[in-house]
Amino acid sequence: MTHEYGNCYEACARRLLDDPEFKDWLLIHGRPTLQREPFCLFGHAWLESPDRTEVFSPKESRPEKSQEDDMRVPRVLYYALGNINPGFCFAYDKETMRRKLVEHEHWGPWDGPYQHFAEFDFAELERAFANQQIDEDEAHGRIRRFINAAESPEERQRRKSLSFGFLYYTS
Repeated sequence: MTHEYGNCYEACARRLLDDPEFKDWLLIHGRPTLQREPFCLFGHAWLESPDRTEVFSPKESRPEKSQEDDMRVPRVLYYALGNINPGFCFAYDKETMRRKLVEHEHWGPWDGPYQHFAEFDFAELERAFANQQIDEDEAHGRIRRFINAAESPEERQRRKSLSFGFLYYTS
C-alpha cells in the first residue's frame, strides 16, 4: 500500500510567508504522537494564532487523503489529540523563520532532536519513488544505509525516528 508523504515543514512555512491572513501567526515545529501503530513521536509543523489559542494545518502538510481541507482547531484540542508536550515545541515568528530558512537552507526542522532531518534528502527520495525512478526496495535500502551509518545506538535510534514517516507512508 502506498501513501502520499506529508510536507508539513514547507507547507506551513510557505503559508506563513505567502498568505496575508497568517502574517502574525507563529510557525511551530513539534513532536506529536502518531495516533496509530507504532504510536511513536514524529517531527511535525503547524501554525498557531498570535494569541496561541488556535492551530492551523494546511492540507498540503498532511499525507491523509481523507483530510482534503485545511484544518483549524483549538490549540488545546490539537495538543491533546497529538499528545503534544509544549516543552518540545519551537515557535518561530515570520522574521525568525526567514533567518532560519536562509541559515539552514531547508524548510526545517531547525532546532531540537529533529534538526538534522535535512541531512538525508527525504524529499528527493520521495520524488524519485513517486516518479517510479526507484522502487520501494531501493528507497528503503537507502534509508537503511542512512540509519546503519550511525556511530552510536542513540544516533541510530534518532535516524530511525527521522525515517519513520517515509518508511510508514511507502509501505
